[in-house]
Amino acid sequence: MSAPTRGSPLSGLTRLGAACLEIAERLGDFSRLTLQTFSSSFGRHFPFRALLEQFEAIAVRSLPIVAVTTFFTGMVLALQTAFALSRFGAKPYVGSIVGLAIVRELGPVLAALMVGGRVGAGITSELGSMVVTEQVDAIRAMGADPIQKLVVPRVVATTLALPLLTFFAISLGVLGGGIIAKTQYSISFFFYMQTVLTAVTLPDFFSG
Repeated sequence: MSAPTRGSPLSGLTRLGAACLEIAERLGDFSRLTLQTFSSSFGRHFPFRALLEQFEAIAVRSLPIVAVTTFFTGMVLALQTAFALSRFGAKPYVGSIVGLAIVRELGPVLAALMVGGRVGAGITSELGSMVVTEQVDAIRAMGADPIQKLVVPRVVATTLALPLLTFFAISLGVLGGGIIAKTQYSISFFFYMQTVLTAVTLPDFFSG
């Protein structure tokens, strides 16, 4: 039986089937890696030293880019929000909108994007080079678990770092908005923070 010619309905079904199989295979690999990572996290000989090293690389080194991004985002948000509210005589309450926007959406999203962009590519290239140079096979040959040695510290460090970076991003975003409110619109910083604390509740914070 001859192979389906290009452009025929059968060739289209073949490509669709191959794409579905590839997606299913990738999902299966990801699910298996997730299960192995979770089980290795509770195994013996947890790599605490590697965890500290990865936490420093992921959390501490991401602080500058997270700080710059969220600080200036808060400033721009306060500038534009106060300009829009001034038309309705509600300019002093810019802190309510800035606080809710930073806490519920912008702070967590920007922190995650900055960490993902800075750390994700580095982890991928580092582990990929270790696979190519057969370092992963060497770890396995020595009787150690490469998932526990390489994957678990990075996953746990990222899980611990992101909430802390999110809190840091929220604080700087609100601070940046307060500086603009004070310098550009002569809104008392105390009143600005009071409106932020009045508008933002714990459910808002935890939703972010």
